[in-house]
Amino acid sequence: IYQRFFTPIRAMPHDILARSVHIDYENEMVIVGFVEEEGISRMIAAGTYRIDPATNFADVAFLVQDDYQGRGIGSFLMEYLIEIARSRGVAGFTADVLAENRSMLHVFYKTGLEMQTSFSDGVYHLSFRL
Repeated sequence: IYQRFFTPIRAMPHDILARSVHIDYENEMVIVGFVEEEGISRMIAAGTYRIDPATNFADVAFLVQDDYQGRGIGSFLMEYLIEIARSRGVAGFTADVLAENRSMLHVFYKTGLEMQTSFSDGVYHLSFRL
């Protein structure tokens, strides 16, 4: 969660949880991944985007539980969100990624899309057209 919100979080704030479960599927999208263990489904990943109506670019973000990282889940979520966004006419994605989060940076660069990047205060600011 630190890699996503850039700060340690003990409990998810209510406003973030509310935004995560009240999706309009027009301006925002959430794709989640579950595993079933001992008959219980558990969420282990999520990919989201939220469109900025002024630019028609969507801020995209991912969460993958630590012990499921490195298995291609982030890449799968990225490709699926790109497919959905393209079908809905989204112009592109933006993202902020901590410099230390090399795995997530790799997921973005693996798309093969031309990316504009800037860097400040330990955070890469990424932008790319779909």
